[in-house]
Amino acid sequence: MAHGAIMSSSVPSPSPGPSEKVPPAVPTAQDWMLLGLITVLGASGFAGIKVSVETAPPSIVAAGRIWVGAALLYLYMKATGRKLPPLKEQGGGWSPLWGFAAAVGVASYTFPMFVIPVAQLSVSSLLAGIYMAFMPIATVVLAALFADEPLTRQKLAGAIIGTLGVIFLIGPMGLQGIFTQSVFAQLLLILGATGYAVGSVITRRAPEAPARSFATMMMLTAGLAATPLALMDLRQLGEVSITSWLGIIYLGVVPTGMTSIMIILVVRRVGAGFMALCNYLIPIMAIIYGVVLFGETLAWRYAIGLCTILVGIALVQPGSAKGLLQSLRQIIGKA
Repeated sequence: MAHGAIMSSSVPSPSPGPSEKVPPAVPTAQDWMLLGLITVLGASGFAGIKVSVETAPPSIVAAGRIWVGAALLYLYMKATGRKLPPLKEQGGGWSPLWGFAAAVGVASYTFPMFVIPVAQLSVSSLLAGIYMAFMPIATVVLAALFADEPLTRQKLAGAIIGTLGVIFLIGPMGLQGIFTQSVFAQLLLILGATGYAVGSVITRRAPEAPARSFATMMMLTAGLAATPLALMDLRQLGEVSITSWLGIIYLGVVPTGMTSIMIILVVRRVGAGFMALCNYLIPIMAIIYGVVLFGETLAWRYAIGLCTILVGIALVQPGSAKGLLQSLRQIIGKA
């Protein structure tokens, strides 16, 4: 979930399957190019949502992008020699792997891909991208509660600092009017980021499986779960403009399908730790899209809130922070 099990964003792309974990390797120029593409394409999802929800209901946006992404992942899986495992095991019981894939699919795709478009009916794409930075912080807390991963003092401090950043984003006036539309939308964004975090924790406990197969399973089950919501809004299909349909197709092909494939490639080459750098890069790229494409304003409290959240991420993911600093030094040294 490009802001999902590996990182971000409504970049919701699948995490690699548990069996394709690889030891860390030194990233090459090609790896950095892929990371840059994932960042640029993944962060564009918030802009795509803004265009899509102009005339399309959030349920249609969610189901449409998921099914387009699922088709792309399925074709990639088949083209690279993988296949879907059977729904039932030899003994006749349901496959637990499919159960995990369904749980991750609903938590990391169906739920956030519906609530984030609902939120973006009221808030800017820029702010939506900033809130996704909360995902790795929520993941640390949930992993400590449900995945037996110790919550160290440093990680706890990072979680607290990151949460303070979120509170700062909402702002004192927003907290006073907690039931206003804008604040409700921001709470939905927090829930969407938490959905990605839940999917990440579930993925860590899943049985081993090839990454391409597991990613396709997640997307297919997410599509099945999203379809009933879309069917409830079928009467509004006639009101959806061509621009919104193009936005939905773009969301499915680019920030959902293509970035999912690139994430799998990067993680198999240099590990998930390198991919965690997107937790820093995607919110910043989402800001650039919002300002450049839609003329959205980066309020000073948004900037301070984002910086506070990024400090929290640096504490809960010290490895990714060190990797980013080392890479910046190398780039500056070669300049």
